[in-house]
Amino acid sequence: MRSTTDAMSVDFDEKDAKNQEDARDVAAMIAKFEPTIICVEIEPDQEDDLNTQYLAYVETPSQGDSYNGEVRLVAFEVGRLADVPKIYAIDHKMDYNYAIGGQFKNSLDSSTIQDFYSNPFKYYPIRALGFDG
Repeated sequence: MRSTTDAMSVDFDEKDAKNQEDARDVAAMIAKFEPTIICVEIEPDQEDDLNTQYLAYVETPSQGDSYNGEVRLVAFEVGRLADVPKIYAIDHKMDYNYAIGGQFKNSLDSSTIQDFYSNPFKYYPIRALGFDG
């Protein structure tokens, strides 16, 4: 949801009012699960600053901060709604092979992963994600 060096990213305008509303809706759905721990893709040495800004957000959600994208729009809002006292920074810079699922042949079951990639919602029905239709 923000500029990233990750291999996978999406085109998302976090300043768009509709996108912000949609992100708040997603955060509200997640908060219904009453999480007690929230981890974000921020390096651990930034955790003190992260929590300073998170606590400021809890007090004044409209306040600006330096954490944008999914951290502010989703994690901070889920934490605020679920009354989570702290956000954990757990990112670790390392290479990850996003294509690994297609590089190995499983001699026992070679079709399951390809079936999953072609239709993930078959395994995760919409109703299970909290949508009624």
